[in-house]
Amino acid sequence: MKTSKPDLVGITGNIGSGKTTVCNLFKENFGIPIFSSDRSGKELMKSDLELRSQIIEYFGTKVVKNDQIHTPLLASAVFHHPVKMKQLCDLVHPKVRYAFLRWVDQHSSGSSRAPYLINESALLFESGITHQYQWIITVSCPQSERINRVANYRKDLSPKDVLIRDSQQWDEDYKIERSNIIINNNGNKKDLADAIIKTHHQLIDNNPD
Repeated sequence: MKTSKPDLVGITGNIGSGKTTVCNLFKENFGIPIFSSDRSGKELMKSDLELRSQIIEYFGTKVVKNDQIHTPLLASAVFHHPVKMKQLCDLVHPKVRYAFLRWVDQHSSGSSRAPYLINESALLFESGITHQYQWIITVSCPQSERINRVANYRKDLSPKDVLIRDSQQWDEDYKIERSNIIINNNGNKKDLADAIIKTHHQLIDNNPD
């Protein structure tokens, strides 16, 4: 039966798993619209004056640089402190969720609409919003490889820093057990491309017009 809106697909995975790479392949190969919760959160910290004020009130001016919320400073303030991390999520997630729902409405009309929409979110499970999605995809990769990946392209983070950030996210096995689809991203580009094609057809076949 045709639904009033496209299926919603949540793509998640722990730090360094390659979520963005996977999402880019869905967009490049099949034209699927992508919403990035992480990018949206950073943009809202700049554009939403209420959110900006709340963050400064809670974390202080030490997270401000050039009159803007400086995300690296904010990250340094919260990643070693689970309570502060939760407070930040409690401030940002409702704003991001509202922005996502508006984005869904914008992409749910017209004859050329996509068969499904993707939200890339590092904290999909942690934010408690998985019930909104018809499909949950976890991008999986061994922890050691994920840590090395991030440490290689984020020169401001040591492997120890990356490991600490990884520990703030829920265990990958937990996510895998609760996902509809697992995409393994072990660095083999051909295998990843093949997995994207297979997943796209799986999503299409189970979402007939």
